[in-house]
Amino acid sequence: MLLGIRRRDDETKKGETQMKGMRTYIRKVSLTMMSIGLSAALAACGGGGGGSTAAGGGTSAGTTGFTRGAITGFGSVHVGDKIFSTSGATVKKRLDDGPDHIPGADDSVFRVGMVVEVFHKSGDNNAVEIRFKDDLEGPVSNLAAGPPVTFDVLGVHVVTDGNTNFDDSLDDHPSTGITLATLANGNVVEVSGLFDGNGVLHATFIEAKKAAADANDKFEIKGTIAALAGTAPNQTFTVNGASFATDNNTRLHDLPAGGLANGMFVEVKTSSTTAPFLATDVEGTFEDPEIEAEDADEVSIEGYVAGLSGSDPNWSFTLAGVTVTTSAATTGHALVAPNAHIEAEGPMVGGVMQARKIGLRP
Repeated sequence: MLLGIRRRDDETKKGETQMKGMRTYIRKVSLTMMSIGLSAALAACGGGGGGSTAAGGGTSAGTTGFTRGAITGFGSVHVGDKIFSTSGATVKKRLDDGPDHIPGADDSVFRVGMVVEVFHKSGDNNAVEIRFKDDLEGPVSNLAAGPPVTFDVLGVHVVTDGNTNFDDSLDDHPSTGITLATLANGNVVEVSGLFDGNGVLHATFIEAKKAAADANDKFEIKGTIAALAGTAPNQTFTVNGASFATDNNTRLHDLPAGGLANGMFVEVKTSSTTAPFLATDVEGTFEDPEIEAEDADEVSIEGYVAGLSGSDPNWSFTLAGVTVTTSAATTGHALVAPNAHIEAEGPMVGGVMQARKIGLRP
């Protein structure tokens, strides 16, 4: 009897996870369609900017404010030009290490350069929760010493600059002794950064994991599925330009009952070092930053301008997947340009940020 109860509990939890994933995916598709219509209406009316009422339903952390960007300093947590106060009640998570709160000082849990998500109330700089998850992890290839130093990880091109923070002291593993200057092909690294409109990852934080991969190591990438083809279990797709294939041995975790779909935010793991990479695991447990932003009332996003359309001052573009519009009422609208590194902030209306302010990031 006890075994039967446990089995039913497991099935219930699995069903709840699948329903959550399906609701998130359907909501994302619906909001995308709404965004297209709203963007067209705003362009016709010279819209964007202030004056509208936000309509977010609350983030997964239960807040109405959401900020995403690279950490620039501590003494609380600095993200861009914002300073978020933390306390013993602030939940701090490194999602690649598990879903639980990590106690400790801000600068022991996080590092300068990590792209984090800060959950807070609208108009309030008290951090309720701070989350970090890397963009990809794997062996370095096609290293160019530069400057700037560039390399590939899982086929994703990575660029460094003066804002890149290199570290190998975050985890409990022994120091590798690797620095950005001594980085070599085959070194295993974890990278956090911002993708530009060309699919290049501008690294803001790099952690050296080990000098060389072992046969049993798994590498990973996070992002949205694109170019999905084939029939389960034999499918192919891309994530941030990296090509993957699945087979009978690929394990799927926390996905909707329908399986993989274009636009779905996932983490993919592989032991392969050549493309197309054979996926050992595909997980849907990570919240999509785009959905988090769409569920908030007030949002601030750092990123590179992609998908730019319109003309000054009435722009429409995306930052980290979030659709942004500007108008004559937007402070800094003239700073918008293809691949410009900016921070945009403003209310979310119908899944679209109506930018109140645009600022350049270094």
